[in-house]
Amino acid sequence: MVELQYQSKFDGFLVDLRIGPAEEVNNAMFGGEPVFTSKAGATVSADTMPAETFGCLVWVESLDGSPDSIATFFHELVHASALRFEKSGVFKREPRPEDVSTGLTSFDELMANSVSELGSAFLGMLM
Repeated sequence: MVELQYQSKFDGFLVDLRIGPAEEVNNAMFGGEPVFTSKAGATVSADTMPAETFGCLVWVESLDGSPDSIATFFHELVHASALRFEKSGVFKREPRPEDVSTGLTSFDELMANSVSELGSAFLGMLM
């Protein structure tokens, strides 16, 4: 099983990445409880894990360079980014109309930036 961790310098958001069979991740992280089952990937908030941290655990069964595995990886990074924004209060903000019109605070731009930051960090570690 591959175990990587990235903490954003921007907001301190911590993502634990685990790549490997669900059974191995369940044994290592959850004492064998079947948290992850037959899916190809999943993301859980740190709130549901034994250690308290501002972040989440991202699991993908494999990241072998195939289009399906890369798509699953980035799918899970979208979930990680949504948890990031939920925890930081971004979803509760009410940006000024002039900021939204320039794209400075649009949700899709924030999401895209988060996914590219996390993706770049982890792919850099794996290369």
